[in-house]
Amino acid sequence: MTSRVPMVSLERARELGDAMGMPARRTQSEAFRTVANNPGVARVAFSQLMQLLENNKFDTRLRELMIMRIGWVTGSAYEWTQHWRVATTAGIPPEDILAVRDWRSTERLTSATRRSWPPPTSVSPANRFRTRPGPRWRSMSPSRDNRWNSLSPWATG
Repeated sequence: MTSRVPMVSLERARELGDAMGMPARRTQSEAFRTVANNPGVARVAFSQLMQLLENNKFDTRLRELMIMRIGWVTGSAYEWTQHWRVATTAGIPPEDILAVRDWRSTERLTSATRRSWPPPTSVSPANRFRTRPGPRWRSMSPSRDNRWNSLSPWATG
């Protein structure tokens, strides 16, 4: 399959990444190599991405289940396939990942499974939120200030 937007060479991607202070492993991705066609956009986009990847406050399981849900809902084969590897490497069972496709009818992402994840030491808004990652974020709007305010400590730095 031919790309709609060509990727820069691996060598050029490494050069741009070095100039931006990015770890070499991040410059190898198809996403970076595509966006690197416009170095200014790549600098801004990957600065934000690096912040999310390297300095986020989300629990790894929560983050990956949210990404997988968003990938499923939006039909992003790229996101789904990239983060399948990340999620399974992080120890998330494939059955839990697949459960985000239809979270309302699964037993894997309910309060019953919450007993083992996260450990039952807290029932904070973030822990309640973990059982339904995609739709709650997707449905947020300015009219949902209370929900956002209750979750923002886990989403913002």
